[in-house]
Amino acid sequence: MTTTPDPGDLYEATRARFTATVRAAGGGLATRVPSAPAWTVQDTVAHVVGLCADLNALRIPDPADDPGGNAWTEAQVASRRGRPLDEVLAEWDVEAPRFADGLRAFGYDFGAHFVADLHCHHQDVRVALGLPPDDDPATVAAALHHYLTFADETLRA
Repeated sequence: MTTTPDPGDLYEATRARFTATVRAAGGGLATRVPSAPAWTVQDTVAHVVGLCADLNALRIPDPADDPGGNAWTEAQVASRRGRPLDEVLAEWDVEAPRFADGLRAFGYDFGAHFVADLHCHHQDVRVALGLPPDDDPATVAAALHHYLTFADETLRA
C-alpha cells in the first residue's frame, strides 16, 4: 500500500522555498516574469498570496461574470501592488496555515492542484531571477500528478 503526501505539508514546504527565493531577490523584485510578462516577481507573489486569501474568504469569481478568472487574478495583484514585500509575505503567513488545512481536508487530488500552481509560479520567479529550478521531488510529483490528471480528463472529455 502506498500513501500520498499531505497536500497541506507540500504547500507549506513549497511556500517556504518560494518565500526564501523572493526574500533573497533584493532588487530583483521588479524583474519581469517571462511566463507572465505583464507581471514582475513581486506581482507574482501578490497573486499567490491573493489566491490564498481569496479562497480562504470564499471570494471566487462567477464564471459568467469573469470567464477564466482573469479580472479576479488581476485584482489580487493590483490590491497588493506597491505594498512592501514583508507586508505581503506577512499576509501569506496569516492565510497559508488555514489554506493548507483546507487542502488537507479536500485531499491529495484536489490539493495537488494548488501545490502545482504554487510550484509553477515559484519556477516562473526562479527563471526570472536567473536561478536554477526548485526540483523538490515530492512537489514535482504532486505537480505532475495534477497536470497529467488534468490532461487525461481533458482528452477523455
